Amino acid sequence: MPYPAQWIFAFCRNLFPFGGRTLPSPRFLTEDTDRGSSSLTPAAWPCQQGFRPADRARGLSVETKRRARSVLEGAFTLLDALVRHQGEAGLTQLANSCSIPKSTAYRLLEQLTALEVVQRDENRYRVGAQAFRLGQSWQPYPRLLDLARGELRRLAAATRASSVLAVPCDGRILIAAASLTRPEDGVLLRPGSTVPQRTGRICPTWQAQHELVAVEASVRLPTGRTVGSIATVLTLPQSPATMSDTVARAARTLGAALAS
Repeated sequence: MPYPAQWIFAFCRNLFPFGGRTLPSPRFLTEDTDRGSSSLTPAAWPCQQGFRPADRARGLSVETKRRARSVLEGAFTLLDALVRHQGEAGLTQLANSCSIPKSTAYRLLEQLTALEVVQRDENRYRVGAQAFRLGQSWQPYPRLLDLARGELRRLAAATRASSVLAVPCDGRILIAAASLTRPEDGVLLRPGSTVPQRTGRICPTWQAQHELVAVEASVRLPTGRTVGSIATVLTLPQSPATMSDTVARAARTLGAALAS
């Protein structure tokens, strides 16, 4: 979901004050009316690396110069890398995995630490409490997570297998909630992790690589709209034959609860 331009401006100003200089005033922010959302146009940022007001006077555009990574993009890239490293990593690891200069990564991480979005313990960084608090407010659909957690617990008890709520996310499948029966499932199926998808379902190739079988059923509203899927994840050689009806019933129950 796109962020309002004013929010991005305030976030960047607090996150990275550019050595005491303030960021451009909100007049540099433009409304992208074609898409119905606010955005920052690349030409609007005089502070963008490699682009100076003199370039514009000579008729050069940002597109003719290498587009620098924005401060906001760099910060979120580092946070995403922390998640990929199981929530904790060192400075060198993060800088290398994000292709960010080590000095830039350090500066961003320290300012994220000041905002409690990241925590630092000696030379290691972890996702911070503020990021956790912000994440708790996310919902793929109103009330879906709260209702799904109870349904997943009942499904896991009935099938004696780990059960998850899966929703599409940037071309992959996001595990939005889970009731896990095996400790080892926490590595692949913990809430917040993503797995490959094929036609909106957990990719069969990925399942085979990890010797898993996912029995899925779509969660649909009475309007027919699909808001995600419930899956029971079995380990080979467990047979999924008897699970389909149980999983489908749980998905229908959840869809009906969302509509009530």
